[in-house]
Amino acid sequence: MKNISKNASPLSKSANRAGELRAELARKIALFMGSEENRATDIPGMTLHRRAAPTAPCSATYEPGVTVMAQGRKRVDLGRRTFIYGESRYLLTSLDLPIVSQIVEASEEAPCLAMSLKLDMPVIRELLGRETILPKWREVLIALRRLEDRGEVRGGRFVSGFLGEQFALPVAVESVRAQRNLRANGEVITVSAADPLNLMGIVVPGERVAANSGRVVAYRDGVAVPPSERPGVVLLAAG
Repeated sequence: MKNISKNASPLSKSANRAGELRAELARKIALFMGSEENRATDIPGMTLHRRAAPTAPCSATYEPGVTVMAQGRKRVDLGRRTFIYGESRYLLTSLDLPIVSQIVEASEEAPCLAMSLKLDMPVIRELLGRETILPKWREVLIALRRLEDRGEVRGGRFVSGFLGEQFALPVAVESVRAQRNLRANGEVITVSAADPLNLMGIVVPGERVAANSGRVVAYRDGVAVPPSERPGVVLLAAG
């Protein structure tokens, strides 16, 4: 039986409702999981997780996705930053991140229960591109510059040939710099044209390619590869 005062504030009612939903989600995950620790679902990209005790720190790479914690708490270390999320928080990542994680709150009576969903970022970006209520770029830029001032992101500016600003997490900048020490091996990397790496006709010489998930661009040792040198892959230029 619910015991919510008629005089309770809308914020209090919302918090109570959120608590009820989390408890119901935890109950359903526990029922579905049984004693398993990891289990895939019939929904593509969605997995369920259960831990009955705290774990030791473990190195891993988080792929783009969102994780909702229905019960328990988890700690994630990204470089020098630490994130702890539990029942009142979720974890959202939009790129591959090398992290160290560990379960910090779990027991047999109240196991750590979570639900994860992988995100297809090219598709997400294409969907966002169709939105009509997106914030103005100027507002986004102000927010990014504030994050840069606090040291949470790194900013870069073009000094010639192309105007604009780019922002990334510090760990991403370090990963890019590390690539300079790698020897050229001739490997061809193909990515979706909706990926931010699609700089064809913008920064990288060549015809511009429309940024949608149905098209691709390819690079060999950081240099754009013409369609004629990529058998089986067709590069469609923007009309």
